[in-house]
Amino acid sequence: MAGAQGIRLIGEGQATVGVKEAAALAGCSVKRMRSAIRRGEVRGEKRPGKYGAEWRVESSSIPEGGFTLAGAGHTQGDKPGVEQALAVLREEARAARQEYGAAMVALGEARGELSATKAIAARAESLEGERRDLEGNVLALRASLKLRTWAAVLLLVGFVVAVGAAIR
Repeated sequence: MAGAQGIRLIGEGQATVGVKEAAALAGCSVKRMRSAIRRGEVRGEKRPGKYGAEWRVESSSIPEGGFTLAGAGHTQGDKPGVEQALAVLREEARAARQEYGAAMVALGEARGELSATKAIAARAESLEGERRDLEGNVLALRASLKLRTWAAVLLLVGFVVAVGAAIR
């Protein structure tokens, strides 16, 4: 049965309306109403209509105050709800700015530590160069000492031989 404003009765007296009428009742766009049907927020079904298949929405499933926007806690066209959502967004922005500030402080500290680490690495490289130089000096001194030790031994042997020849 068609009513004056596109309302029909189905099964056990359930009244249905077209998507356009359902959107008007909910205070939202036709697009939003179709989305609500797809998501199961309202009960609707496709039925044969005058110009082919059309969606019919159970009028009892249409929220009287409109749809709640996800996460904002307000309804379509509800000014205090918009203000509440803006307050939530402002708080999130404030928290994000604080996190950004803390991250910048941590970044500054990390840069300082990096600079100190680079200085330590440069000093370590310099010390490694000095160690190699000293190692070379030690090797040269060992060779010189070995040569001088052999020279001293030869002189001592020559002295002993000379003394032995003088005694004989």
